[in-house]
Amino acid sequence: MRENSPAISDKPIIRMDRFILPHAVYSEFADQLRQVHASLRQQPGFVSDLLLEQPASADSIHIISVVRWENTEAAEAAKDKLCLDIDRDHVIDRLKIISDIGLFSPIEH
Repeated sequence: MRENSPAISDKPIIRMDRFILPHAVYSEFADQLRQVHASLRQQPGFVSDLLLEQPASADSIHIISVVRWENTEAAEAAKDKLCLDIDRDHVIDRLKIISDIGLFSPIEH
């Protein structure tokens, strides 16, 4: 890190979630994901979001959820609040969804 760069907690942060799901559960999962994003938009520190989909095969579809936060603290606070409202692991297990979730920082140029 450069000497005068802001602390990591002061930098914008991107949460990117990738889901692979059976076509049969697409409607249910997409509806839930839209509701989650509507709630995220109301949280302090929210900057922007994007939902993407891509057919993967005859049996599955990929969905990518991208949310930009002002900083790590805002992302973590929103996650903690939503975890009280939604049992994400239960939904993913029940619908047989594969997920890959991570927080990313923009690369400085």
